[in-house]
Amino acid sequence: MPTDRQNEENNIKEYLIGLNELGLPKVYDMSKIEPGKLNSAIILITKLILMRKGTIADIPDLGVDIRGRYRFSFEEELTMLQADIESQIETYLPEFIPVNVAAYFEKDRNGYPGVAIVIIVNKTAYRLLYSIEKNTIEGLTSGFEG
Repeated sequence: MPTDRQNEENNIKEYLIGLNELGLPKVYDMSKIEPGKLNSAIILITKLILMRKGTIADIPDLGVDIRGRYRFSFEEELTMLQADIESQIETYLPEFIPVNVAAYFEKDRNGYPGVAIVIIVNKTAYRLLYSIEKNTIEGLTSGFEG
């Protein structure tokens, strides 16, 4: 019977397509978040930010829904967005705790309004730029120490 620690370790591994040199499935350990690499951690968090609540019927509260709930937000609502992202990560991706989130308005590369979201996981900061005009994630960068 697996221990709690073994369950926790299995929770932060992603199985990739292909086999390693021993013929076993390739595994990516998401707990090893390194500066300068866009790994599965930020991809999962980005999906969580974009996902609309109710998309997965068995988990109706899963998702931040930045497109629907925060697309036309005001400065005061960015605090709610930060808290919402942190709460979702704590609930559905606890392997990435502790996490810090900051959100602020910034223009995208075409000069349109956007929301920049900085997420710090294991001392590595990831930055997303949500373009309000295009309703998409325009930029995703990582690697700077938070």
